[in-house]
Amino acid sequence: VSWTIAAVAVAASSLLISRGTAAFTADAGVAAAITRVLPMTALTLAMHSSAVTLEGLLLVQRRFPFLCGVYAGIGVATVALHRAILRTPGVGLGAIWAVYVGFQASRSLLFAWRAGLLSRPRAAAAL
Repeated sequence: VSWTIAAVAVAASSLLISRGTAAFTADAGVAAAITRVLPMTALTLAMHSSAVTLEGLLLVQRRFPFLCGVYAGIGVATVALHRAILRTPGVGLGAIWAVYVGFQASRSLLFAWRAGLLSRPRAAAAL
């Protein structure tokens, strides 16, 4: 179900952004900037559904300290990166979206790890 929701969100947003920037702006420069970050937007949306699904699993398991720690750490990192971007001339919307992709990837990977979905392969038992 999570992947289906992600696929629909990615398809709908990609269609809207690639064909319908006029709904957001009449400025050709802004429309071009929005279109340039479309791949990162799609990647972010694709990871978001997995992250919230895994987050729900961790909530059911009552992993509150872990979730609080993850959000505190990621929150501090995200704010620090955005502040650095704002102070760096020449970077723009792409850099902001790159941080958001990192935010979603961090959530997805950390939540999958804590839920026990990422583990090292075990050596095959000797026969």
